[in-house]
Amino acid sequence: MDKFIILQYIITFGVILIALHLASISLENVELETTSSRPSVFIAIVSSRNHFSSRNSIRKSWIQDIKKYDGIRYKFFVGKKCPIHPLNRIDKYTCTQINITDVGNSENKPQDDSMLKLDNLICRSVSQGVTTLHDAKTCYSGFGFKVFHSLFLTSIGVRFEYFQELENFEIIFRDAEEVFEKIHVFKNDCLNTLNGFCFISLKEKFLLPKDFEGSVVMSHSKEISLNSTKEFCEWNSDSNFFLTFGIIGNLYERYHEGRCSNIIANFSLQDPDAVKDHNNLKAKRNAEWMEEENIIDNDLYKEMKTNDDLVYLHNVIDVYRNLPSKILEVIKWSNGNFPSSYLLKVDDDTNVNIHFLMDWMTQEIKAPRSLTLHSNFHYHREVPMFGKWADFDFQGLTYPPFPSGSGYLLSDRLVYLLSMQAPFMRHFQGEDVSMGIWTQVLRLGQDIVEKKHVSCWLPSASCNQSIIIPEIIPNPAISIER
Repeated sequence: MDKFIILQYIITFGVILIALHLASISLENVELETTSSRPSVFIAIVSSRNHFSSRNSIRKSWIQDIKKYDGIRYKFFVGKKCPIHPLNRIDKYTCTQINITDVGNSENKPQDDSMLKLDNLICRSVSQGVTTLHDAKTCYSGFGFKVFHSLFLTSIGVRFEYFQELENFEIIFRDAEEVFEKIHVFKNDCLNTLNGFCFISLKEKFLLPKDFEGSVVMSHSKEISLNSTKEFCEWNSDSNFFLTFGIIGNLYERYHEGRCSNIIANFSLQDPDAVKDHNNLKAKRNAEWMEEENIIDNDLYKEMKTNDDLVYLHNVIDVYRNLPSKILEVIKWSNGNFPSSYLLKVDDDTNVNIHFLMDWMTQEIKAPRSLTLHSNFHYHREVPMFGKWADFDFQGLTYPPFPSGSGYLLSDRLVYLLSMQAPFMRHFQGEDVSMGIWTQVLRLGQDIVEKKHVSCWLPSASCNQSIIIPEIIPNPAISIER
């Protein structure tokens, strides 16, 4: 090969190497400038719409310490109003309205109603072509329910096959705390049958008060084989006097049409007139509620102009059950507006020890671009069946480790990953539980999320101080609560 050509190759290759080196220097400088110009910590304070005094207390207290550090920013986050009055919802944690049908009155008292639509022959054998078929062998042993208006349980229905194959069994009633009644049933107790169920009249009607939550379950020790017909079950929720929220088998599952229970119940309203009066005032309550919520919206707008630290999330209705959606909106907003090395999520009843937080981060966090979640973690917590924290979507007996709801710290890579995956995330009960489940399965390439338990994250006897102190009591001297 000609020496001149070889020399040209050498010169060209050298120029390319120099160009690549200069480019890498340039990219390093850009990365350093980007990193140094953005805040190292963004604090997202999740707040409720009407918590004006809580937000003001925070502004007057630990937010003042942020000013002593470069690279820390914060915002409060609230959602939009629910247009339904709390008394018109299925519970105060949701924004779902109860739609009650005509209940008659005390002179024209309706007959006992069934929790299954037996009068329409819904629980029956049907053709193989129906898509919601379930094998009778997989029928469930009971169900959980919530009562919207006080009612009496008048009789219990059990599948006829049990009376054929069992000498006796138990029907167990429980509320959110404990078993409150057991009924022993014997073979000759089956007197009236309807659509494959034997109905047993209760000697004393059970009064279930408004907002009662509980379950009815059948218990027996013998394994029996039910017929192998297919069944389609529809629960009688048209009246909306109660809500069937769970079905009980090996696990507690969310109810949906087609899940058949081996046991059902008949009921009657305690006071049809009171239910009718309550229903007639529904529209008036909603109108009055909207007037109050519109006033809160106006006050929030003034607060946003005065303080410039409040973000109104227009995509989320601000109720407890929407907290998983709300926290994902917060993460997406922070990733797009204040990309930081870390995102600290806290509630508006929480005090943050800013000095201890920054000292701890400087000493303990060695890999700023890792995929990590720091907090005080809960382990092996049972999945609740009732109350505010009831969860019918997570299929398991215990949750994976999840962070303290008061606060947790996410690395920038985790914030980015969650913001990208947010549209595909399934929501569970509570944002802390949801965060624990999401981070249990998320991956970024070969990297998994590290859940790092911080011993002095919350107050404890072994710590002189902690990063997070939950449950601030607003100072009335600086309160601007409406």
